[in-house]
Amino acid sequence: MSRKTLKRIYKDSKKYVLGDVLGEGAFGQVREGMRVDEGDKFGLRVAVKIISRRLIKKVRNGQENLKREMRCIKKVKHQNVIQLIENIDEPENDKVYLVFELANLFSLQDLCEHARDSGVPNPITNVLEKQLPIPYIK
Repeated sequence: MSRKTLKRIYKDSKKYVLGDVLGEGAFGQVREGMRVDEGDKFGLRVAVKIISRRLIKKVRNGQENLKREMRCIKKVKHQNVIQLIENIDEPENDKVYLVFELANLFSLQDLCEHARDSGVPNPITNVLEKQLPIPYIK
């Protein structure tokens, strides 16, 4: 992470430093982050989805869709699904930050693209079939 790209966000006593951009979308971007407050979670690497409220407001039902997405994400609890750690609302900056676990290996999208191109080896397919509710993995 270069010094120019660092940004800090805070919630209560929790502090995160944001680094490199991992991806971008229509309403914002996802950046790599690290928890830097004192405690047992110090150094925890996270993915932070930064959503622009200004851009969300331009979409019909944008605010409601964002609220619904956050409710759904909070309800999903599974060992094979990236978990939402917390959300940070900064009305003064017109931004919402969703802090997720960081997946370091590969995404489900990467796996599906690989499966489409060359097929997924059976051991991986068998594990995914048992653990994920996705009927089209084969």
